[in-house]
Amino acid sequence: MELNDIKDFLQRSGYKCTERGEMNGIQLIVEKPDTLPFPAKVVVTKYLKFWKKYHKQNIYVFFNDKKGGCIYLYPHDSLLNEIANDSGTIIETPSWNDKGYYNTTHISKANRNCLEKYKI
Repeated sequence: MELNDIKDFLQRSGYKCTERGEMNGIQLIVEKPDTLPFPAKVVVTKYLKFWKKYHKQNIYVFFNDKKGGCIYLYPHDSLLNEIANDSGTIIETPSWNDKGYYNTTHISKANRNCLEKYKI
């Protein structure tokens, strides 16, 4: 999905979106008072992905899972903590330790269950 398509999708889903012009990787500011406790800074990705640089930054991630046919808007730190506590696999990977991020194109059943509550 292109950024304009993502904005259109979020707006049709009841979110208010403002484009950021990708400052520090943040592409959108998204608001929905009944769902988000504050205007959320959003990063768009094609994979289930986490970054060390976004830890404790109140970042949300928009992820279009084409394989699973679902779209998610998840809080970066909350989902990272939940998945890391369940499996520990993220923080043990070379990409996390050496490059500062983790991503996967294959979503395990356990991770999909963790993502379920963030489905739009």
